[in-house]
Amino acid sequence: MNFGKLDLSLIGLRRDVNINYFVFIAAEPPKKKVKPFNQMMKKVVFCLSGYQNPERGKIRDRALEMGADYKPDWGRGCTHLV
Repeated sequence: MNFGKLDLSLIGLRRDVNINYFVFIAAEPPKKKVKPFNQMMKKVVFCLSGYQNPERGKIRDRALEMGADYKPDWGRGCTHLV
């Protein structure tokens, strides 16, 4: 069943025997897979525009630590312009 954004596969429904009403029991949602910090930007190829050193270097270094690839100039293969 689909009732809007409510996922009924995560909810159990039981009837209380002593009282004539239904009780919804929420199940724990599935755990999300968390990537390691050094793989968070694995498929990102970026270049920087409008930043001067030292900010430019800090941004580039942090993105590289997160697994991104850096290109000094915008071109084919770049996925992000920062």
